[in-house]
Amino acid sequence: MNSRHLWELQQIDLELESSRVELERIRSELKESDILIAARARLAQDRERLATLEKRQKETDAEVEDLREKLKRLNEKLYDGKTRNPKELMGFEQEAKSVAALVRTKEDALLDLMSELEKYQARLVEDMKGLEEVEASWRKDQESLRQQEAATIVRLDDLEKRRAAVASSLSPDVMELYRSAKPARGAAVVKIDRGRCQGCRISLSMAELQRARTGVVVRCSNCGRILYLE
Repeated sequence: MNSRHLWELQQIDLELESSRVELERIRSELKESDILIAARARLAQDRERLATLEKRQKETDAEVEDLREKLKRLNEKLYDGKTRNPKELMGFEQEAKSVAALVRTKEDALLDLMSELEKYQARLVEDMKGLEEVEASWRKDQESLRQQEAATIVRLDDLEKRRAAVASSLSPDVMELYRSAKPARGAAVVKIDRGRCQGCRISLSMAELQRARTGVVVRCSNCGRILYLE
């Protein structure tokens, strides 16, 4: 009953192919997901942005303090009574106005920086919370995927053993026929249904049907597939 054994072999091969695809999918999902990678990248970017803002805040703070000290010194020169030259006093006054305007500009910039800092600090908290949730979900999925991986490996091992057992019952010539009968797409072994080959849907001759009933290997004269009659 070579045709029945070939049909059984083909069913095992189809299961093997499906299980290998499934194992590949599982192992792909065992890697870090795109969502997890994106969450970590977002957290890293916001941390970097926050560090940049904090640095700018410190620099602006220092600039404002320096300008305030400079303005204080200019006001002392204007009002301590030590300088009596009108031209020199006018120069101090103009410089003091310029420095005071710059202080206001820098203070406004500092307020903007502080506002942006608060925004990114809040975003960082949300990023960390979101990453924790994504990582927790990912770790939970990993446990399930590991179990699926183990079960699939066991199934593949069982299928390989079953295939070897069936293949050992077939001669090398029949196995070669099985390999050569397999088209680029579709099955190598097809059933006969109501006198027709299910590979090409063409009606079979009486001689082909009679031989198929005996269980010997018969190839469809039209499509070349191996015929199997239950």
